[in-house]
Amino acid sequence: MARFLRPDSFHAPVGGTDPEDLGKCYACGHETYESASFCTQCGARMQSRRWSRRYGWVLLVCGLLITSTIGAVLYYTAPLLLRPGLSIGGSRFSGTAAQASVILGILGMVALFGVTAAAYGLWQIKTGRRNRKVVYFVVGLAALLYLIAAAIHVYW
Repeated sequence: MARFLRPDSFHAPVGGTDPEDLGKCYACGHETYESASFCTQCGARMQSRRWSRRYGWVLLVCGLLITSTIGAVLYYTAPLLLRPGLSIGGSRFSGTAAQASVILGILGMVALFGVTAAAYGLWQIKTGRRNRKVVYFVVGLAALLYLIAAAIHVYW
């Protein structure tokens, strides 16, 4: 059974013709101008172009936050990690070169995650659509980061 949303500041009135309010089901491809939360064909969640753009802004902000934070971390820790054992600015990394390269690789993957989120957010703002390939890439990258973290926790 489909649930319908009432018109308010976030949802257009039912039966509109604004292309931004055209809801699309990404499971079966059904499209409608009705303010339906769920697809009347298959029951999957519907999303309009307007909401895709809103989610794009959230992705852009989160991606920029992740990227800028990891950029700052890399800026301050990369000199220490690239020269293990040497004292730089009163600090030194006491691990091995292999450990430093693993840490830099993980930080680089997190930076890639943030850049991808920001770029996908920009694309979503511009087009008002979703892209499954990018979503699968980001989920795969997150899963890889999790597996690396779990392996490091067990073996280090």
